[in-house]
Amino acid sequence: TVGSTRNAVLTISNYSVNMDIDRLYARPKSGSALQFAAGYSGAGAGASGGGIEILYRIDCFANSTVGGIAQAAGHITGVYACVSTGESCQRKI
Repeated sequence: TVGSTRNAVLTISNYSVNMDIDRLYARPKSGSALQFAAGYSGAGAGASGGGIEILYRIDCFANSTVGGIAQAAGHITGVYACVSTGESCQRKI
């Protein structure tokens, strides 16, 4: 749960946001040489760009601190794929 394993805590106005970031798994990038029997260009290399996607789940839970009493205000989760070749991360789900 987010409350027990938070990686960051943000305070935004009257809200405290707990963030949990988990690495889920790594997989060959779609269309890479690694995906097609490791290819002749080496693992993850080739004309398709190659690379490895690393999937992360970011889970955020916000509490409102209005009136000095913590109240649940919202929860959101997103899954992102980051490519190990230095490209930016993109939201998957």
